[in-house]
Amino acid sequence: MPLPPARSTLAPTIDGWTGRLLLLPFGLTTLAYVAAGLASQLLAIPPGYASPLYPAAGIALASVLVYGWRLLGAVAIGAVGANAVLIAARGSAAADAILVVSLAMGFGAVLQAAVGAGLVRRYVRQPLALTLPGDVARFMAACLASSVVAASVTTLALRATGAAPNGSGAFTWLTFWVGNLAGLLIATPIALTLIGRPTSEWTPRRLPVGVTLALVTTFLALGIVQLGRWNSERVRDTFDNDASSASLILATQLQEPLRALEALHGIFSVSHQLTRNEVRQATASWLESGNIRSMGWSERVHHDDIATFEARARAEGALGYRIYDRPRVAAAASASASASASAAFGLGLRSDNGDVVAIRHIEPFESNAAALGLNAVSIPAGRDAIMGAVDSGRPAVTTGFKLTARGEGDQRTGVILYQAIYDGEATSPEQRRSAFRGLVFVALTMDRQLENIAGKIPKYLDLCIVDA
Repeated sequence: MPLPPARSTLAPTIDGWTGRLLLLPFGLTTLAYVAAGLASQLLAIPPGYASPLYPAAGIALASVLVYGWRLLGAVAIGAVGANAVLIAARGSAAADAILVVSLAMGFGAVLQAAVGAGLVRRYVRQPLALTLPGDVARFMAACLASSVVAASVTTLALRATGAAPNGSGAFTWLTFWVGNLAGLLIATPIALTLIGRPTSEWTPRRLPVGVTLALVTTFLALGIVQLGRWNSERVRDTFDNDASSASLILATQLQEPLRALEALHGIFSVSHQLTRNEVRQATASWLESGNIRSMGWSERVHHDDIATFEARARAEGALGYRIYDRPRVAAAASASASASASAAFGLGLRSDNGDVVAIRHIEPFESNAAALGLNAVSIPAGRDAIMGAVDSGRPAVTTGFKLTARGEGDQRTGVILYQAIYDGEATSPEQRRSAFRGLVFVALTMDRQLENIAGKIPKYLDLCIVDA
């Protein structure tokens, strides 16, 4: 009598009602993966993609182990959907980058579930019960191996698209690996107590295993949240301290030229004639830091006294001293514009038909000798500042302009601080204009100021200086 054909127990036919019934676990797996993936991001560590606890990985593995390879499709849909929502919500990537990263992370989730399920079916006794220590150890080894796969694929995708900051690759990989491994080891047994086969092995474990691990997961999540809050507070406190220190350093360094100007103002207020050596001694300590380009004294000279003033300067050691206007300005300025500037100033400060404000002393002399004798009023950017300094009696600053070159290729843009010196008491603008004797000045380049500041503050800070 012939034997009836053998029925396969390894690959049951899925059609009709069986196929339709598979839609339920497929849909539930997709929804559960999306929900768990979104919830786990509450525990994410900045930049916000890697979570140290990712239960969705365990849900995916349990579904594939129980319902077969077709559930990998549900894992793919759930992973791509959850990650696309999270990346889009952060608004840190373009639409094409969101798609690429989401597909890559979905591929990593599918590969992790497939590798984990394949290893468990190959090395752990079936039907899966996890009742023997050896089976539990092999199950943990399978989870360990598969979690490496997902962490590597996901980290490579984030680095390739620039979604992960530079230098964070190792930390991102480690966080993904720990999160996926924790999800596999904790969430897979919980899910198996609900859907595991045979039910006679898993249903009785819902309370001692499922509920216990669920509570462990809850407390672990709460602990991670609290640690995140503490870390955020620590980071915020560190930032506040660093920002306050940076602000203080910035304010101190920006005040340094004003303090230097005030010191020079005090010296020239009590002395009418200083030698070059005395000016050098008075400015040496301020110039040592390198934050200040030059310091000096510009003296008001009446038009009729220019020749006498030049002769006296040469006699005092300033060989070849002569008063001159900036050639570019002298050639380009129209007569009407010059007359307007003189009228506004009310002093007739013109080298051709009025008084001049000539640089008499400047330090460091060796690198600024070319500026000696320059008529400060011939610099367009300096006129308004000089007028403001004379009328107010307070420091005034020029707009930025190309400073007198120290040598070949020196084209630095800078500003000059001026403060007026008067003969006797002067309280009104009219009195100050009449008593105006000259200007002390401090020249500086803002790029040098900022370069020096940058070396004194943490590199992660970006400074934005706003002229209020």
